[in-house]
Amino acid sequence: MSFPKLPDCGLHSFYADESDDKQTYVISCVAIPTLGATVDRAPVVWHHYHQKAMEWRRDLKKRFNIPVNKEIKGSKLAKGRNQYDGGRDRLHGVKAGEAQAALT
Repeated sequence: MSFPKLPDCGLHSFYADESDDKQTYVISCVAIPTLGATVDRAPVVWHHYHQKAMEWRRDLKKRFNIPVNKEIKGSKLAKGRNQYDGGRDRLHGVKAGEAQAALT
């Protein structure tokens, strides 16, 4: 099957999220290549990016004990108001700063 109208860059999926602390409002967005563009077909390329994201989360689990399926809020991590250490305890101090650096 040919996709003549698919742009040269392929098709991307976007994930956007917002966060605020009543003083500052931040929105971030990630573009994930989903379909590659070729003359004859549009191969699915999402799996590679999903695998890399899961490797990153497993690394956060190994280094900081942050559960793989736990949503991470930067403001909660920075303020120490979280339950990221094993999903039960606070991640704070130097360890929280190192985890924050690993998120960027």
